[in-house]
Parts: sequence; C-alpha cells; structure tokens
Amino acid sequence: MAASGLAGFAGGFIVMYLLCQVSALRRWEGWWWTSALLPASVISLIAAKIIYEIGVDIDSHALWPLEALLWSAGGLGFLSALYLAKGVAELTGADALADPADPGDSSQE
Repeated sequence: MAASGLAGFAGGFIVMYLLCQVSALRRWEGWWWTSALLPASVISLIAAKIIYEIGVDIDSHALWPLEALLWSAGGLGFLSALYLAKGVAELTGADALADPADPGDSSQE
C-alpha cells in the first residue's frame, strides 16, 4: 500500500517537473530560455545513463524511480528559482536577461 502511494507521488512530481520545464521553454526567450534548458539537459543525460546501465546489467539500477524523483526535484527547484528571479526582474524592470541584443529603453534623456 505504501509503495503504490510513493510511486504515485514520484510520478506526479515528475509530471509536475515536465510541465514546468515545457512551460518555461515555450514562454521564455534569450538567456532565460538558455537557463531553463540546463535542468532538461542534465536530466536527459542522467536518463540516458540509467537506460544504458540497465541495458548492460538489469540489476544495476533497482532504484531508478527514486533517482528520477530526486533529479526531477532538483530540476523543479532550479526552475522555481528561475521563475522567481524572472518575476522579480520583470517587476523591478531589470529584465536585461530577456534579450541581450536589446539595450532597453533609450528614451531616458
């Protein structure tokens, strides 16, 4: 009974991370988009490593769901920090990371 509850929690957490990741990559531009790509890149490499190692030895990753949960938690934490930083930057008008080619409003004379 407890194992199925943990599996449901882990699955829900991973889905929440994936939704947050897709949302960030679809909405953001410039350096924000590049920063949001970092957790996806790391988790993709970890997933490829797990798949490879399971292919070599089926017993090598008995706890791969726990690994997926932990890496997704790290990715979600990173994306949450980015969402917070982006929100603060937009509220303060210091969103210089959005487009490095745009120097901002030059009408201040």
